[in-house]
Amino acid sequence: MRTIAILNPFADYGRAGKKRAVVETALREAGMEVEVWLTEASGHAVALARQAAAEAEAVLAVGGDGTIHEVCRGLIESSHTAHLGVMPLGTGNDFAKMLGMARRPEVAARQLAAATPQAVDYGIVRWVEDGRAGERAFINNVGIGFDAQAAIEAFSFKFLPGMTGYLVAVLRTLRRWSGPRVRVTGVEASGNSASVLYEGRLLLVTVGNGVCSGGMFYLTPHASITDGVLDFCLVEHASHWRIMQVIPRALKGRHETEPEVHSGRIRTLHVTTDAGLPIHTDGEIAARNAQTIEIEVVPGGLSVLMPR
Repeated sequence: MRTIAILNPFADYGRAGKKRAVVETALREAGMEVEVWLTEASGHAVALARQAAAEAEAVLAVGGDGTIHEVCRGLIESSHTAHLGVMPLGTGNDFAKMLGMARRPEVAARQLAAATPQAVDYGIVRWVEDGRAGERAFINNVGIGFDAQAAIEAFSFKFLPGMTGYLVAVLRTLRRWSGPRVRVTGVEASGNSASVLYEGRLLLVTVGNGVCSGGMFYLTPHASITDGVLDFCLVEHASHWRIMQVIPRALKGRHETEPEVHSGRIRTLHVTTDAGLPIHTDGEIAARNAQTIEIEVVPGGLSVLMPR
C-alpha cells in the first residue's frame, strides 16, 4: 500500500519537525512504503491531502489535532478515496486517543502497518456570521460558546508548555463570559423530527464524534465514531463557583449528572442566537460571531486505518 505521510513540523511547539527522521524510519521498518510531505503554513495540509488522495492508497496525518482536522478536510473534499491514518505528534491528540494510537512513533508505525480500513462517521457544521455563510467538516468535535472562546484565547498563551496555556485561557474566558441567550433544537438519534433541546443562557455546546476535547475534557464520554450519530453536551450558564465545580468533573466524564448539563445523541443540531457565538472545529477556530449554526452527521463517510 503506497502511503503519503503529511507531517506538520510546527506541531507540539515545533518538536514534531525534529522527529521527521524517526517517523520515516519507524514507518519503513514497519514495512510501509512511505513518502513524507511537510506542511508550510496553516491550511496547507488540506491542499496536500487532496493531492495525496489522488496519488496514494493511504494518507497519514502526522501531528496534532489541527493536522488531523486539515488532512480529513482534504480527503473529504477529494474526488478520490484514500484511507486516513493517524500518527500523533501533537499536544492534545484527542482523536488519536479515540483510535487508541500510541504516542511513540515506533509503536504507532507498527499499529498502522497492521491496521485495517474501517468506515467512520464525520460531521459537517454550517453557520452564518454577520450575513456570511461558512461550512466545514470535522472529525472529532465542534465546540460552540465558552470552549471555542477559550480556544481563541489560548493562542495568546502558546508560549506556555503543554496544556498550561489552555488552562490559563479557560480561566481568562471564565472571567469574561457573559452567557448569551440561545435556542437549541435538534433531531435526536431516536427521533425523526426536530425538537427543542434548550432555551436560555448558554455556557457551551459541544457536539462530539470523539470522546475528548481540549486535550483533557471528556465532555462526550460515550461518543462513538461508528454509531452513525453525534453526541452532544450542553452546559447552561451558571455562576463562576458552579462552573468551577463542574469543570473538574468534565475531566473524567462525570459531569452529565449535574443539573446544568444536558446530553444526548443527535443526527442534527441547530443553534440560534442574537448575540453571536464563536465556533471551533477540532480545536481550530471556524467563526467568532455566528448567529445561526447547523450541525449534521455523515455516517460512515470516511475510511480510517483502525489499529487492532
